[in-house]
Amino acid sequence: MLVSDEGFNPFYCSVDAATFLHNLRRGLALHRHSQDHHLRHSFASCLLRECGDLELLAPGADVHSAMERDFSTSYSNAPKFPLIPTQTDDFLMTHADRHWILFSSPSPPASSLTSNSTDARQKLLDDYGDLRGTTLWAKSSDGINCGSFELSGKADKIKFSVPGLVYSPADPVLNRYDPQETRVNTLAARVQELEVELRGHRIGSETPRSLRVLSEHLDFLLPGIRLLERLSDIPDLDHQKIVNVLAEAGHLSGRILDLFRSSEIQFLDLAPSMLDLEGLNLASRCLLDSFKKPNSFLFVTEISLSGTPLQDFDIVSIHHLPRLSVLWLNNTGIGTEAICHLVSLRRSLIELYIGANPRVDDDVIVPLLMLGKLSRLSLVDTGVSLQGLRRFAVSVDGTGQTHPRVHVSPEWINYLRSLEETYQLEVRPPLIGDPSQCRGLSLAALKINLLLHTKCDAVFLETAKRAELTSRLEDFLLIRHADILLREFVFGVGEGMDVDGDSEDSF
Repeated sequence: MLVSDEGFNPFYCSVDAATFLHNLRRGLALHRHSQDHHLRHSFASCLLRECGDLELLAPGADVHSAMERDFSTSYSNAPKFPLIPTQTDDFLMTHADRHWILFSSPSPPASSLTSNSTDARQKLLDDYGDLRGTTLWAKSSDGINCGSFELSGKADKIKFSVPGLVYSPADPVLNRYDPQETRVNTLAARVQELEVELRGHRIGSETPRSLRVLSEHLDFLLPGIRLLERLSDIPDLDHQKIVNVLAEAGHLSGRILDLFRSSEIQFLDLAPSMLDLEGLNLASRCLLDSFKKPNSFLFVTEISLSGTPLQDFDIVSIHHLPRLSVLWLNNTGIGTEAICHLVSLRRSLIELYIGANPRVDDDVIVPLLMLGKLSRLSLVDTGVSLQGLRRFAVSVDGTGQTHPRVHVSPEWINYLRSLEETYQLEVRPPLIGDPSQCRGLSLAALKINLLLHTKCDAVFLETAKRAELTSRLEDFLLIRHADILLREFVFGVGEGMDVDGDSEDSF
């Protein structure tokens, strides 16, 4: 690196440029045994040549004799190279296999300088006077062609921000660091954070003042939708109506939903907020995470997730809500495994809608039987077959539970409406309707029941043995009994009653 005419300081360090050049000449003088070609191509020789100290670098010149008198007092016992630094501010420079040690020490007394060295130093100070004043953290001369390199003239102290505190450079009180106060504020912030995590945010009561504060906060979190104006037009505003407005527009994000964890809302429609929108709604999964937090939504009785893409394990997020009684899961893509997770709601769940989920098959009958308080069940367009529906109806009837209203696919509705074409719905002697009575019938009674119930051909009646006739009649009466029970589950009517009219529960 060469020194320009403007006086550029080659190193921004703890010594000024003049002291640096002085120590550089001293280092050259100490290494008097070095070869000339090493000196001429080293950084130190190039720098001194640019500064005008040519007499020290001329071929054949006795460098040591020219400078030895300047340092005889302070460095009379200086060792030969390689030298080892003794201070933290020293510089170690390497050229080939030579080590140059530059000591940042005071200049030698003026009386010890020769006339030649004095003239050279005075010439250097006259030409490059700015070099002496440039130190660490200091700004270079204005004449330097390096305008973009600006450093402060004073070193600023490093400030460490404390969690929970806001610092302002213009406020000296806030910038004052108090360990005790910081510890107290940090502890208070942590306690508040744990309280929110355990109990949820305190959104206040449903008084006009508290609702106003909550509405303003929500308007700040959701700018651009004129929420404050829309809420002001709703009469008798409460938390439930605020949630309904947000849910209808699809604004129930995870952050917004967390605000209502401790409220007494009872209904949540999450479908508009969780719609996939062809992969654009990336934060839809965060809504279900709000239900996993402790003491969340303890008063919710109804949740709608219909139309939102779910995985079977997502049901774990809501299967612990203590008052959940109505759950809408139509067209969510869930399977039988998801219904198994709902068994923990057997004490509260009353209505369950799982239609339009083809992955729900006949195996779902087992967990459904565990939900003993069900009064409504939707199995429309699922994978549950007619045999599964019969088994569900017979099993529920055998437990003595109240018969739930079951919504089934249109094909099964049409089948149940035409039972009179398949069975003898009005049973009069000698006909029987109870399968358990088959084994006590005579051979003639068995043939009459088979002929009237099943309309089997006469050849089978004449050739079949008694055991075959009994088994055939028992199987038929069991299916007849299951179908009649299922019709009652679907239409809510008793055996033999008219079901020609359309049922509002037939969807």
